[in-house]
Amino acid sequence: MYYYLLLFLAAIGAGFALLFVTGVTAAGFLGPLGAPLAGLAVIVIVVFLLVIIYLAVKKLFQKSSY
Repeated sequence: MYYYLLLFLAAIGAGFALLFVTGVTAAGFLGPLGAPLAGLAVIVIVVFLLVIIYLAVKKLFQKSSY
């Protein structure tokens, strides 16, 4: 279960890294790709944050076996 959490946190980190890359590409010849990459980065961050919140709420209301 914790492996999924680490995977989702890594995906959020990748989203922030992609958001950083969009700022770097805006200065170069890849400038037109900046806006779509920023949109993709924001979508990745929001989706995986929602997944982590869902898993946390699910674990909170899960019946314990002890």
